[in-house]
Amino acid sequence: MFSNDLILESFMVTFPAVIESGSEAKLCASLLKPNESLVMNIYLVHGDQSTLLLQEKAEEEFHSCFNFQTPLVEAESVQTMKVELQGKNFKMTEERKVVFRRYNPLTFIQTDKPIYIPGQTVIESGSEAKLCASLLNPNESLVMNIYLVHGDQSTLLLQEKAEEEFHSCFNFQTPLVEAESVQTMKVELQGKNFKMTEERKVVFRRYNPLTFIQTDKPIYYSRTDR
Repeated sequence: MFSNDLILESFMVTFPAVIESGSEAKLCASLLKPNESLVMNIYLVHGDQSTLLLQEKAEEEFHSCFNFQTPLVEAESVQTMKVELQGKNFKMTEERKVVFRRYNPLTFIQTDKPIYIPGQTVIESGSEAKLCASLLNPNESLVMNIYLVHGDQSTLLLQEKAEEEFHSCFNFQTPLVEAESVQTMKVELQGKNFKMTEERKVVFRRYNPLTFIQTDKPIYYSRTDR
């Protein structure tokens, strides 16, 4: 927060100290009791680059809040919020640091049965299983690919391109296996400045179908016939 108290002029500019990269952030500016016509300029400065966020000319008190688009950064960037206040007989500049931090989007995979490590999870072979995918707070346009991988074979289950949050559920046909097969669920998330891959093991197991025979009388062996 900026705050400066002068005998004749005072102003205040408020914004978060740490802001998520690629999001919208709120900035508020107040000018109190000016004794002349003043121009307030607020800049975001990074190296040699300077972006004008607000320019306000006022002869009276004002209070203004607005949202601005924060810059995209790789991981974390320390930049400068610069305020200039200028009139005919008055000029003042104040600067404060602000941190922009990138948060990786969260990816969730959900099936109708949990996916654990081999030996703990089983999905029935040759059946339909439910898979849900969610993308939260993307900072840029992203493509999500979900594959089922077994050896050299890779089957694309989902491809979703999104610039906003989404949640999608669908059924997929599980592979037929002889008895049991350990395979890999692979998620790729890629954008212009971002790439991530996650893998989890999943077990597909074949269950022998149950056969029921119904007769007009119970089927059993007598002691003499066995």
